[in-house]
Amino acid sequence: MNFVSFEFLAVFPLVFLGYWILPQKYRTILLLIVSYLFYIYWNKWAALFFLGTTVLSYMSAIYIARQKKDKRRKLWFLFALVVNLGCLFWFKYLGFFTWNITTLFHATGILDKVFVTHVLLPVGISFHTFQTLAYVIDVYKKQIEPEYDFIYFALYVSYFPQLVAGPIERPSALLPQLHAKHSINRNDLMIGFQFMLRGYIKKLVIADFFAPYVEQVYARPLLANGPGVVLATILFAFQIYCDFSGYSDIAVGCARMMGIHLTQNFASPYTAVSIRDFWRRWHISLSSWFMDYVYKPLGGSRGKKSRQCFNIMVVFLLSGLWHGAHWNYVIWGMIHGIYLVCDILFLRKLKCKWMIPEFIMTMVTFLEVCFAWIFFRSASLTEALILVRKLITGWSFYGITDMVSAMNFSVNVLARIILSLLCLKFLKNIPKWNSLNEKTVPDKKDGILSFGIIFECIVVIALAWISLLAANVGSSFIYFQF
Repeated sequence: MNFVSFEFLAVFPLVFLGYWILPQKYRTILLLIVSYLFYIYWNKWAALFFLGTTVLSYMSAIYIARQKKDKRRKLWFLFALVVNLGCLFWFKYLGFFTWNITTLFHATGILDKVFVTHVLLPVGISFHTFQTLAYVIDVYKKQIEPEYDFIYFALYVSYFPQLVAGPIERPSALLPQLHAKHSINRNDLMIGFQFMLRGYIKKLVIADFFAPYVEQVYARPLLANGPGVVLATILFAFQIYCDFSGYSDIAVGCARMMGIHLTQNFASPYTAVSIRDFWRRWHISLSSWFMDYVYKPLGGSRGKKSRQCFNIMVVFLLSGLWHGAHWNYVIWGMIHGIYLVCDILFLRKLKCKWMIPEFIMTMVTFLEVCFAWIFFRSASLTEALILVRKLITGWSFYGITDMVSAMNFSVNVLARIILSLLCLKFLKNIPKWNSLNEKTVPDKKDGILSFGIIFECIVVIALAWISLLAANVGSSFIYFQF
């Protein structure tokens, strides 16, 4: 069920009311039922698959905790890893590896034809798998105790606001909140509503508006020119940010209105002053997951720089593959890995020595991220390379005029883009509402601050409606495919 669908907007108020009306002991059952119905709306058989892996992971964690011998603990741990990663491989990567291996054998004459395996991909399988793995790994490392109540564990891995596209929650953060007794709280309701408002505006007003103009270039790379690639890629940078962070904001808002605090997944990533800083701000739950469960076990930043660089490249190649079973995603991850390796080996000393102004570093970082987005957005590696070639050679005297014509640009469209970006600028101030609402001691300035907050809210909503985009039918979120 899509957050921007009519069905969700009709059902969520009923879930919200039912949650607060029911006694505490029945709320978990309600949320679990709703979570599975939420997923069944996408695919019935996939819900059964998730239930099966949930049962196996639940049992494995309990047996891991009960075993006194390390060998048996390790066997149950490996069993849980094989089940979860095996399912992820089967559904998401089997076709990719089958096609590449048989293509190689076909080229060398070993096979007569290339085999293609098609398996229907369950929505959100990557998020579900990583969240389950975090639980099993933490139990194995004795960082947490296993959850013996199956209802609570099943809800932890299927909680509907973040089931399909995250954020990826850690068991130590989410499970205690599911057990806690919650009472309806005005601050939580207001903050949750603010996050949902911000998410819907990001998605409907900005992301869905930019999408068709990005598609004009990326759907026809052979017809693109240099200015078109530049503009479409910059628009895509804002599209994917508003699309994904919009989903995360709605998820955080829904959960907050029911007393659950989810991880905030973004922190103004395009204001980052380096690629390292960017990954502290972009998809924070995934970045921290790879940091804790892949980078540090590989050795992290300990030892020689060569080993640290190797660890970084492994993490980002896996991150690219996590996003999709296509070479363009792998190259996207590799590019970011190369950025970070260059930063470690060369750029840090130069930045300190030359004292480069922060705004220049921010612009350079944004352009680096945008270049990598070309590979992420393209339908294939071949199309990405075509667009990169156009970016370098596709410039002419009439290039901008051709771009305006090809992308159906007009003064009205330009005005809407400006209004949309103004919406985004004002939306950055909404977190200030939280610090105000969570104050426990009255402040003499509260009246002035409240007026400023109301004014900013009115400005955001007014800009959204003036742009005539809020009435558009919302498309599916980009990260649903991962």
